[in-house]
Amino acid sequence: CERVDDDRHAQAVGERLVDAMATTIAISGMQVAVNISIGIAVAGLPTGDVVTEAEQLVADAQLAMRAAKSQVRSRFQVFDSQAKERAGKRVELEMELGAIDAQQMFVMFQPITIPVSGGVVGVEALLRWRHPRRGVLDTNEFLLAAEDTGLIVPMGTYALDTATAQLRIWDDEGVTSSPQWISVNLSRRQIARTNLIEVVCASLDRCVLRPERLCLEVSERVINSLGATTERVLNQFADLGVNLAVDDVGTVPTNLELLGRFPLRYLKIDPVLLQHIDIDVDRRRVVTGVIAFAHSLDCRVVAEGVEDASVLDVLADLGCDAVQGYAVAPPLEADTVAAFLVGRGGR
Repeated sequence: CERVDDDRHAQAVGERLVDAMATTIAISGMQVAVNISIGIAVAGLPTGDVVTEAEQLVADAQLAMRAAKSQVRSRFQVFDSQAKERAGKRVELEMELGAIDAQQMFVMFQPITIPVSGGVVGVEALLRWRHPRRGVLDTNEFLLAAEDTGLIVPMGTYALDTATAQLRIWDDEGVTSSPQWISVNLSRRQIARTNLIEVVCASLDRCVLRPERLCLEVSERVINSLGATTERVLNQFADLGVNLAVDDVGTVPTNLELLGRFPLRYLKIDPVLLQHIDIDVDRRRVVTGVIAFAHSLDCRVVAEGVEDASVLDVLADLGCDAVQGYAVAPPLEADTVAAFLVGRGGR
């Protein structure tokens, strides 16, 4: 773009590009959503070596794009000193991930309960990184870097194997209310790999677990971006008997027709839809609609990130099947989960 006068003009260009990609694209009869991340750098007055100036401009735009990719939604980022600092930290994080000690990764478990009775129905396995300088990091703090480097694949396998092994331990220890199922998140890169189903089957066989004791979670964003690949993989797991869940519902525009084609067992509402649901009538109507849609597909609804008792009561009134969040329990170490299960009971 040659006639860009200032940052404001550059932002207008970025907005137009993001808007242009906001609609779905028809490919082989399927509607596919494309996410776009744009990094923008604006050249100043020509000074010094022109080649060096051009190289620096491209480098700045790439740094800005890294910052844009770290955002939840598709967006653009204009280069500035803050973008450079954020991108520098991202590069540092990627380098640390590449040299990570296996002992630094571990899994915590968050109970999923029935809102009325409080009985435990499931547990979600959550990957954590015990960073040598920054302390314990949750998945959101390193997920994008792990995706970009490809390290999310071995990390995902580790989380899966740890989760299935822990469920077997609870069963063998005779925990009074061992969860019906344990859920594990699948990343975009894992789904794209051809041997994923073999990896999952091996984990189940190793722990002698029936497929229905495992729930695999895929974010709505991944479903929108991978389309036919996701549909093929999830149908294979459904045929195997593994439960399937779509995660983060509410963070991106929902393609109801697309979701209706998947063999889903659970639909997980993102916390963004639950904000102020106890006092916001319009938001409550939206959640009511999501629950009704899920039930029409014979899916159970799990509300994530429930932190207030008042929200818990509203969800119970709306017919939400299960809840997960600090109002029930934070992510827990395995031995603490066992005590929680005994105290809460199951169903």
